Amino acid sequence: MKLVKSLILSTLLAAATGANAVPMVRIWDGSTTITVADGGAGDLLTGSGQVGAAAAIGNWWLNLVVGFGHDVLGDQIHLGSLNASNPLGGTVWVALTDTDFTNSGANPLNFGGGIGGAAAGSVEYWMYVDDSNTPFGTGTLIGTGSGSGPFSGSFSDWASVTGTYSMTLMAKITHGWSNHNQVTSFDFVGRVPEPATLALLGIGLAGIGFAARRREKR
Repeated sequence: MKLVKSLILSTLLAAATGANAVPMVRIWDGSTTITVADGGAGDLLTGSGQVGAAAAIGNWWLNLVVGFGHDVLGDQIHLGSLNASNPLGGTVWVALTDTDFTNSGANPLNFGGGIGGAAAGSVEYWMYVDDSNTPFGTGTLIGTGSGSGPFSGSFSDWASVTGTYSMTLMAKITHGWSNHNQVTSFDFVGRVPEPATLALLGIGLAGIGFAARRREKR
């Protein structure tokens, strides 16, 4: 009996481990692409379900990108990015993806997202879900927007997904020419929300943007 219980427990643990999604972050500037997976080469974070990468590419001497997957956060993923360019500026893209979200219930689902931060130049952002469960898949666009200076935004939309699917957050950061180094930072969240929770998220991010604008005026 003990042997049977041990075999059952081992099988369950193996199944649980195999079901874990692997979040990945990506940094690219049009000529160089760096992709880091949770637990893979270059991952700065040791915990399961979280991944971090740092890279200097092109005119961007610092790109620090961290991501938290839904194995850690439940029904959401979280992308944080700090990007600094030299005076020549330019454009860099960052992204977080996570796979193996599951939907065994009703369709469509109400997805949502929110972003807040401060940009030396401008930030364009996109959130996707992909029913083929492809990492960095762009099957269905949930929301998009842009911001500059202190900024925040939130959005939601419906999408039909079956079985397992992926979720991806992507941002394009652009700095113009300047006489000094330039820095942009932001936090970006994507989730399958309850309506009230999404509303609170939007209010919170709007508050971040308002507070940042007040500090800028002083």
